[in-house]
Amino acid sequence: MRKIIVLTARLCERTSLPEWRQYIHVLKKIKRLYRHAQQAKRARIRTTARADRREREVRESHRKYIGESNKLLIKAKSTIKDVKESTVDIAAVAIISEIKNYIQHAERQIDQIERRVFEGQTIPHKEKVFSLFEGHTEWISKGKAGVPQELGLKVCVIEDQYGFILNHRIMKNEQDVDAAVPFLKETKALYKNLTKCSFDKGFHSPSNKRELAEILDTVVLPKKGKLVPERKGNK
Repeated sequence: MRKIIVLTARLCERTSLPEWRQYIHVLKKIKRLYRHAQQAKRARIRTTARADRREREVRESHRKYIGESNKLLIKAKSTIKDVKESTVDIAAVAIISEIKNYIQHAERQIDQIERRVFEGQTIPHKEKVFSLFEGHTEWISKGKAGVPQELGLKVCVIEDQYGFILNHRIMKNEQDVDAAVPFLKETKALYKNLTKCSFDKGFHSPSNKRELAEILDTVVLPKKGKLVPERKGNK
């Protein structure tokens, strides 16, 4: 919503339209509603009565926030329509394209908020967007101490015995187990004398072990989980 408000105000300024002159006031208002909804969710719960009251506050604060956001979206779409009818300015067209992109994001978020807050749904992970400005960003969960969550993209690397990086792979919507075989094949094509490779547990699957054994002379690919007595000495 912040980007929609600022960009639409810039569009009006460029095309000499009188709308959105009070955009700073509008921006503060929508931010205040957002903060109120955010704080309502974070309130501590001590009793059942308090839990019920907090639930009502959460719903009401989100209803106000969404209501105001929808009004601004309608106004922004109307402004875009007015500008299209009155200008052929290339820069204005570029701003309109950017505003439309953020409108799509806003409409998606409003839909998800309504489903989550008012209908009690759990939003599927694949529908979530973690960065408006870097759409490729993924949620990385490694479970390491002191790092409860991480955002970005995972990068897989293959090193030789001396620690030099031979190849790398940026993993978009891909897990270690999915990347093992295609990444090794790609690296093998670059280094014909590659005959041995050691992987960590995240790359293991029965099919990966079979396919990698056909490509390399020696494959070290330990299974996930604890090492049971009968598997000791036979990884």
